Amino acid sequence: MFDFLTGNVPGGFGLYLLFIIVVFLVLRGMSRQNELFTPRLFRIWFFAIWGLATLVYGFLWLSDPPPQAFSRYSVQFYAENPADKWLAYYFRDEMERSVESQRNPTNYYYDQRWNYLAGADCATFEASQCATIPEQMPVDELVTGTIRRENGNYQLALTFGTFPGNRIKSQKNLPFPAGEPEKAIAAIQQWIGEVLPLKEKLPQPLLADSLFVLARDHFWRNDYQKSLNLCRQALNLHPDNAYIKHLLLYNRIRIANDLSLKHPVKNPYETKLNEWQRMLVEARQVLIPAAQANYDAGLEDPLLSNMIAESFMPDQQFGDAEAFLKIAFGEDPLNLEVLKNLLALHPSRYHDLPFESDGELMARILNICPFDAETLRRYIENLLVNLQVDNQPAAEIRYRLDRALALAPDN
Repeated sequence: MFDFLTGNVPGGFGLYLLFIIVVFLVLRGMSRQNELFTPRLFRIWFFAIWGLATLVYGFLWLSDPPPQAFSRYSVQFYAENPADKWLAYYFRDEMERSVESQRNPTNYYYDQRWNYLAGADCATFEASQCATIPEQMPVDELVTGTIRRENGNYQLALTFGTFPGNRIKSQKNLPFPAGEPEKAIAAIQQWIGEVLPLKEKLPQPLLADSLFVLARDHFWRNDYQKSLNLCRQALNLHPDNAYIKHLLLYNRIRIANDLSLKHPVKNPYETKLNEWQRMLVEARQVLIPAAQANYDAGLEDPLLSNMIAESFMPDQQFGDAEAFLKIAFGEDPLNLEVLKNLLALHPSRYHDLPFESDGELMARILNICPFDAETLRRYIENLLVNLQVDNQPAAEIRYRLDRALALAPDN
């Protein structure tokens, strides 16, 4: 409890208690030595200072709460038949677009896709981690949707439960016709909206095409070439679909980033663009007007803003990257990809953001997703630098490692 109350406040709860005790003793001494400082004035001054100190301490605590203060809600879908995994991916992505990313700074949406960082594909019940992650995190409020086949059609069995204990609060069965899962989206949103916060302006469902859905899923898994190939197949069937075109360009941005590491620009004064630079320019020519159209229509798309920002990074155009990352952060302040891209910026660019250093930013990422191995490694390396002069980071390192291994023991 003491560690929880200390949180990340400089000096911690112990310094707060010491300050209150010192104030009490000083005012008590003044009350005894000065008749004008009556017991009534003593009580007024003491409780006023105590209240002000508590408000300041509470503000500092809430501005950077400890990991134990965070709570989560989530929507997760499973397919009984492995052939229907693409439907689980489809509903998962649609609900991620529909549910608010946070109720408040410490109560946020846990994205089912983050399970990939723990090495678990939770579109079926095959992975044992899929059952343990909600308990271990914990995910305090969980909606699960189980996809079943019945008489040529499909049933989506929705369940709302709370953790710990997985107490079932409500259930509902939603039938939907085979090949038309998008017809179930409005009913799912309506039912989920009774227990979890939905976005004020709900997006239109994306194309329910298995090729497009699987292309998105391979993108989330960082398999960009496979995703690119599936996008091309989907475009052959739906040549005018803007979302497929955008996803194809997202893959090309990620592939161009990989190429930039293998073939960096040797001459900064070279005017002729190489292959990966052309890929990035071509992507921006389509994506920036799309972002402007979204802005004019009052629509938010943090993935679009994030990918435009990524297109500037290989050429070290960090000013433009910063602008689009801050747009994406404003649209979804808990988006892991946005937060991890912000780590590529110098901390001097973090003004107007709720963190001042890369250490604070990495701690924020790990509070949201404790088993993000890449960020955990960087964070611990950052703490290890200070071990020789300050033993304080040792406890933080142990806590972060123990929590990550409990959630992803095979990592």
